[in-house]
Amino acid sequence: MEVEMTEAEDGSHKCDCRISLTPDADTDDGAVLTVEVAHAALRWPLYRYHILNVIKGDKPSLWRRWNKRVIK
Repeated sequence: MEVEMTEAEDGSHKCDCRISLTPDADTDDGAVLTVEVAHAALRWPLYRYHILNVIKGDKPSLWRRWNKRVIK
């Protein structure tokens, strides 16, 4: 996982995280990827869900990239 922290001029922070996956087309197609973010500044953890759509080929790949900012 890659994490990039930046601070804005107003003092707020942004944390971008990138997770690299190597899915298996036979077992991971249709699987649910769940990401949970917990932080002391949050009242409750944030959850994001994504159903994987894996395409068979020389190298299995995800149908589309899933890069979403969880916290702004």
